[in-house]
Amino acid sequence: LTPRVGTDYARVSGDHNPIHTSRLGARLFGFRRPIAHGMWSKARCLAALENRLPDACTVEVTFKLPVPLPSTVNFTVPPTGGFALHDSAGRPHLAGLVR
Repeated sequence: LTPRVGTDYARVSGDHNPIHTSRLGARLFGFRRPIAHGMWSKARCLAALENRLPDACTVEVTFKLPVPLPSTVNFTVPPTGGFALHDSAGRPHLAGLVR
């Protein structure tokens, strides 16, 4: 994920929270660098599942750890169902379930 994820999402969503768009703003909230918006993370995961989703569904997501920007994350669809986003060390960022 590039540093622009925060500012690009802010532009489309209207959510210009500096925790997602500015290193200084993120530091004021205790983070070393900006973090991806949780709704962006959820939407990106669903986009990766687009061809597997039913016409109508409910999506439940549990946010675990913030996604720092920039960073590399892994998207998985476990055999047990659902989906997950985690870092290279296996620490979870979010876990989701489609019903």
